[in-house]
Amino acid sequence: MASFAVEDHADADAAAGERWRNALANLEYAERHTASSLEVERLANDVIEARVSMFQMGVQGGWALPAFLQIALARDRELLDIPGSRH
Repeated sequence: MASFAVEDHADADAAAGERWRNALANLEYAERHTASSLEVERLANDVIEARVSMFQMGVQGGWALPAFLQIALARDRELLDIPGSRH
């Protein structure tokens, strides 16, 4: 049974990474094609949310984030006003 849990977590990690890459690609495309500032802001929020999710999944799976990534994650949580963030 443990192998299923590892595989499930690996799939979730891959999905979280893909979500972040897609969000980043959408933001970069919008910026290059002169999307409205509101659309760019929305897409930037999507990137931050996807990155936070990806890091949280990784930490739950045993990632040991370096200090600079821990600081970036805390800052992202503050930007998104996610419960449990520092204020």
